[in-house]
Amino acid sequence: MDRTTRVERWYRWLAPLPPALWLLGLLYLRQLEPWGAWGAAAPVLIPVLLVSVALGSTGLVLVVRAFLARRPAGWLVLATLLSASTALYYAWRGVR
Repeated sequence: MDRTTRVERWYRWLAPLPPALWLLGLLYLRQLEPWGAWGAAAPVLIPVLLVSVALGSTGLVLVVRAFLARRPAGWLVLATLLSASTALYYAWRGVR
């Protein structure tokens, strides 16, 4: 088994991390009073966005490598969309 396959396997397990962290962050912020949530939102959600962007970029590189190697990458595309979903959500929300 080559190194890329091992990286892809790790990536498959790490892909749900950003949406899960985002949901946990929102649950934490919901428990705070409104003014406290405003103050705590940036330290809680910005690291989640950075993790989402990093994993989404990594997934994009892995998808391109899989396509260049002519390997099936359907699950890899889905994992990339899942890991980048938090960053894509806020990017789409900022555009509208």
